[in-house]
Amino acid sequence: MKSGMAEHAWSDGDHRPAWEETTIIDREPHWKVRNIKEAAHIALANNPISKPSADISAMWLPVLRKIPKKYPRDK
Repeated sequence: MKSGMAEHAWSDGDHRPAWEETTIIDREPHWKVRNIKEAAHIALANNPISKPSADISAMWLPVLRKIPKKYPRDK
């Protein structure tokens, strides 16, 4: 499956996302930049279920970890 969210819901049987507990962690109007930001957020997440739209090289992870977080990520 292409969607990590759909794959997660399908593999766990009758699992429905808790939409009321979701938060927006970033906003970006430009789709190219948004894909890169999404990939960075997923690469830094503790337990992501989504698949990134772009690839981030592991060499960037130390740099990305130093960027201050504007929004809460994982609880």
